[in-house]
Amino acid sequence: PSNQDINAIWMGQTNLTARYVKFWNRLQKKMRMINPKVRLEVLAYSAYRNAPPADVPVPDGLIIALVPAYWQSDVWDGWAARGASIILRPNWWHVGAVAPNLPLHRMGEFFQNSMKRGMIGFFFDSLLGYWGTQGACYYLIARLSERLDLSIDEILDEYCSAFGNAAPEIQKYFQYWEDYTEKCAFPTVAGGVVNQDHSGLFAQAVQKYN
Repeated sequence: PSNQDINAIWMGQTNLTARYVKFWNRLQKKMRMINPKVRLEVLAYSAYRNAPPADVPVPDGLIIALVPAYWQSDVWDGWAARGASIILRPNWWHVGAVAPNLPLHRMGEFFQNSMKRGMIGFFFDSLLGYWGTQGACYYLIARLSERLDLSIDEILDEYCSAFGNAAPEIQKYFQYWEDYTEKCAFPTVAGGVVNQDHSGLFAQAVQKYN
């Protein structure tokens, strides 16, 4: 789109996908003059996360390493509809250092749906090792990648079983933090902050104290 604010462009808050896709088309055309079988892998990130307009052709054989928020299934669907092969490459684990941030079911459902809608691979940016607060998230994705036949609840029950007789209390603990995470509606980082819900507790706190 024309006439976008230069500061918004710098902050990754605009839509520059068409510009990037046109560049990828030119690049792949030249590369295939050397090797007709070449495939191009790129990030879909920040201001070029969303799929391009319908009148901008996506290069044949393009591999997108997509960096979405865990609630942005529409972003995935947009690229899938344009015929891109997609690798899931989120920043979901850049949170939760000091307190649990556990969108377990929404994160798991995104992963499950991506597996069913053409995901050819995945890698997560930065396993930061917040085991005390985020261990259940790490375990959930690891198990889903190996056992897509398991439900999210079955995997969480499996995780909690490691606590022996305390498993029921751990399940309540996770449920508390999952509910709280939903109420807070924390933003996520995906080449700039992606806000989830401007009426969530996090947004309210920012508005009150910022």
